[in-house]
Amino acid sequence: MIKYRPGIIHRLGITDNSIIAKIAVVGAVAIGAAACSSSTAPSATAKVPTTTSAASHHKKGLIGTVAGLSPQGFTLTLKSSTLKVTLDGSTKYRDNGLAAGYSALANGDHVRVVFTKGSSSSTAKEVAVIPPSTTGKISAVSPTGFTITTKSGNTDTVTTSSATVYAESGHPASFASLHTGERVKVTGSTTSGGSIAATHVLILSGHKKS
Repeated sequence: MIKYRPGIIHRLGITDNSIIAKIAVVGAVAIGAAACSSSTAPSATAKVPTTTSAASHHKKGLIGTVAGLSPQGFTLTLKSSTLKVTLDGSTKYRDNGLAAGYSALANGDHVRVVFTKGSSSSTAKEVAVIPPSTTGKISAVSPTGFTITTKSGNTDTVTTSSATVYAESGHPASFASLHTGERVKVTGSTTSGGSIAATHVLILSGHKKS
């Protein structure tokens, strides 16, 4: 309870009890407000945006396209940005899942780059070439391969060899299993002429041959 000294009230010339009561109420409110303002309210912790570096992807890596390739490195083109990748003597290479060398890389390759752990390092620990793949219906078959028409209407030329592996419905197949109108998924490597050298051809079941 707030108490006021009578001497102060009397020196102000105030004798009306109702006025004195009002002064007491106003004083109590003022003191309460002062007490609230003096207390420290907890402040919200602001979220500080972080800058993503190559090193933050040292485990999963980044997927992009190779450009400006040299023995010292290349530019990795991502969806909305680019990153300069450094190559050194400790960088390892993989092609189609197998150990390879620097010669396995080419401009235009789709790759996954795993970076050496570090605060700001962009040195590649490993560069793995992701084989190109395409899916569509066979439009023509020749002794050296076939062409397919993709869903978007593009035509891809596929070359095959004795090393090409064929499969259908989970079972081994062969080049003789390919027919016009059949839907297939092809995985391989891009040749200098722009065709796909097939390493695997999967014949998709449930699609009628023409």
